[in-house]
Amino acid sequence: VPDHLNLLILSSQPNEAQGFVTTLRNGGLAAHGTHIQDPRQLGETAAQACDLILCCAYDAEIDVEGALEQYQALQRDIPLLLVTEGQLAPETMARAMRSGVRDLTDRDDPVRLQWIVMREYSDLQARRALAQVRSELERCKERTRDLVEASDEASAFIQQGIHLSANQTYRTLFGFAEPEDLDGYPMLDLVAPEYQAGVKAFLRKLEAGASGAPGSLDLVCRRADGSQFDAELTATLAEADGERCLRVT
Repeated sequence: VPDHLNLLILSSQPNEAQGFVTTLRNGGLAAHGTHIQDPRQLGETAAQACDLILCCAYDAEIDVEGALEQYQALQRDIPLLLVTEGQLAPETMARAMRSGVRDLTDRDDPVRLQWIVMREYSDLQARRALAQVRSELERCKERTRDLVEASDEASAFIQQGIHLSANQTYRTLFGFAEPEDLDGYPMLDLVAPEYQAGVKAFLRKLEAGASGAPGSLDLVCRRADGSQFDAELTATLAEADGERCLRVT
């Protein structure tokens, strides 16, 4: 677990809020606490560096309902924990669960507080790391698409034999002026009839991940105007818009 936790505490008692921070530090977390009393401050304060929110639901001066409403309005991945004293009223418990409260702990149970904060913070860091990896993957995919589009090789992405997209070199080679001209266009229609069965089997083996699938295939292609040319077809597994497909060259 990372060693720095920014905690936002909803409480009418600054000293008690600081006590929670001390408890977490005693549990091995380098916690830093920000204390607020008015739930209306929640959105503005949480917009700054905030990893976790503690709401003192037992505090008579804290508007718990208001805090839950403000929390829902945040629409951010920041865990909310309720610190209670005894049992919550059933309607408050139901409202808390609907609002996305991650867990509850009694104000007199410091060990449980340490444990659930550690757990939630660790899970939060894992989600953030995953989001970063996904973002980097999307940027990588975008760069790959840009490279494919700018390539001198005639390349296209197909799925179940249908064109999803193709670069300018590919479109020019086959005589298509605009990208949308190939949308939904069967790849086999660009292959001379006597080669279509071989190309179909070649692509199916690659899509299925069959071992021993050939790396390339010699064939005769045909352009939009019906003219033909000799070609070599290669294909690799790829992904487009989150779905598995083939990149053909």
